[in-house]
Amino acid sequence: MLQALSAKMARYNLRYAMSNLQKSYESNYDEFSKDTWTKNISENLESLMGAWNPEVKDLPPEKVIRDFNSFVLSGKYKVYTVRTLAGSVSDLSEVNLKRFSTLINYYHFSLNKKPKEKKTFTFFLKCILEFFPEENNESSFQLERYKKEFIQSLSENWDLNISMQELWDELWDVFEYSSYQKYQDERICLIKARNKIDKGDFVLAKIYCDIGLRFNDFSKDIRLLRTKGIAHIKLKEFELALVQLNKVITLAPKDEHALSLIAEVKDALDQKKGADNKNLSKESSLVNPSASDSLKSDFKSEDVFQEAKDKEDSSQIDQESPDYEKRIDEEENKMDEYFYYNRGYKKSNLGDFQGAIADYSKAIEINPSFEDALYNRADSKYKLEDYLGAISDLSKLIEINPSDDQAYNNRGNAKESLEDYSGAIADYTKAIEINPNYAEAYSNRGIVKKNLGNFEEAIADYTKAIDINPNYAEAYYNSGLSKCELGDFEGEISDYTKAIEIDPIYIDAYLNRGVAKKNLGSFEEAIVDYTKAIEIDPTYKTAYINRGNAKRNLEDYAGAIADHTKAIEIDPTSTEAYLNRASAKVDLEDFEGTITDLKKAKELGSEMANERLNEIEEYLRDKEYSKSIRD
Repeated sequence: MLQALSAKMARYNLRYAMSNLQKSYESNYDEFSKDTWTKNISENLESLMGAWNPEVKDLPPEKVIRDFNSFVLSGKYKVYTVRTLAGSVSDLSEVNLKRFSTLINYYHFSLNKKPKEKKTFTFFLKCILEFFPEENNESSFQLERYKKEFIQSLSENWDLNISMQELWDELWDVFEYSSYQKYQDERICLIKARNKIDKGDFVLAKIYCDIGLRFNDFSKDIRLLRTKGIAHIKLKEFELALVQLNKVITLAPKDEHALSLIAEVKDALDQKKGADNKNLSKESSLVNPSASDSLKSDFKSEDVFQEAKDKEDSSQIDQESPDYEKRIDEEENKMDEYFYYNRGYKKSNLGDFQGAIADYSKAIEINPSFEDALYNRADSKYKLEDYLGAISDLSKLIEINPSDDQAYNNRGNAKESLEDYSGAIADYTKAIEINPNYAEAYSNRGIVKKNLGNFEEAIADYTKAIDINPNYAEAYYNSGLSKCELGDFEGEISDYTKAIEIDPIYIDAYLNRGVAKKNLGSFEEAIVDYTKAIEIDPTYKTAYINRGNAKRNLEDYAGAIADHTKAIEIDPTSTEAYLNRASAKVDLEDFEGTITDLKKAKELGSEMANERLNEIEEYLRDKEYSKSIRD
């Protein structure tokens, strides 16, 4: 359950970060904002892979596929946003990169007959490869084995020999060109380099700086140059550090951060030449990576300064000017709403929904039209079962943006939880009017109609959802439940079978298909389905109980008792398991065992157990009386 919630939050937050990175360029936000969303894309991609919750082994989750269809194939995102997502892939951990590979494998097969879409995804893959660092003998840097295997797999399965220019010529209508691309490429590498410095991987930090500089033909990006200088310092390569820092000063003569670093480097070089090793402790700010604040990868203090390439007058980069602290405060004030939003998001990821709500509320106080904060606050309230609070936030969202189909859909979910079925149907219907291809809204409306007993209408909605998304396993499953209510067991089995074809570990589909087969008298086939459900989850109590009942129908009483016993081991409070085991024991004339089970069920509060206990005791008295007469 927690993993599913984590996956849901990671999916939402990745979409949010992608959207806001694009918005930050289009609205000309400051550099801090752009860096923040770039970093968030990397963090949320890692979180999403870490919370990977596939319904089918070796296949990506259906909702993740929908997200990547939007990110890569839809044309909704500008090229610099798509490349940011691609750049984040090379930093994935081994487990998460392997999970990501299953997504790539899915597209390899699903796009075979869609040449335009396949070239679009090929562009995305080539972008990924551009952000993988090359092996470097001079720095003794080698890619880890799993990254080499990932690159080799791409080369074997995809036509990567096609040039970027050729792809651009064909995909100009999908990836609209933007002059911001080169700046964002550098930003991606800068953040990757800083992350590596924070983790103590200074060699890779230098390599990422070089990649970023190369993206713009070794442009004069002072932040990359300064960061590379810091990596050299961490490695005690002081002469090389001077080269990079002097480049910064050439571009920005008043860059006090670089000037301060240069002074320390020169001092370290002087000490290195004439000092005894004992005296080297005086240069601890350079030798000890944790000792100097000036070497820390402090995103806030460095990122609020404008890049030299964006400014003709380098004097604007004077970080240590008298009003420096004032400028920092101004930047922080501008980012207050995002600060609270981001902190709320982190709290939500940790399951602290109350804390998240408090932070989202603060962000909304600052900006009452902050749509994403309202959306996330509604989500946190929903998870705390504050459905009225969620409805209030979603209603505010709809006031701000009356065409927000997702807000209507989610408000419908909250109303359904309050059993306001007519209100829920109205919201789902509105979401569908806004977005006629909203498969989830059709499915959700079908669920409410089923709860109201409108099974034919529910099936019609599920069918529409399936028409939009033929791989919607849940819609097939829900359609099967409605057909069961109509007594259409053959149709029910057909729907469950389709759901299982899409998702071979759809455990509830196996269970209910077993029930449908039992209703048709196919007990052996029902047992096969119950057994499959147990293989998927050996603690599935209901599957043991149902299989036990099917075995009893086939007069396999010992097998039935074994299954009900297993169900009791899983849940010692299951009155149903005790009652059913008692019935199987009656068939074997184990009356003592029958009475023991019925008494236990009675202790657990079963009125039926008390009735059956009276019946069995009366039966035994009659049996004993008949025997005495015969004797």
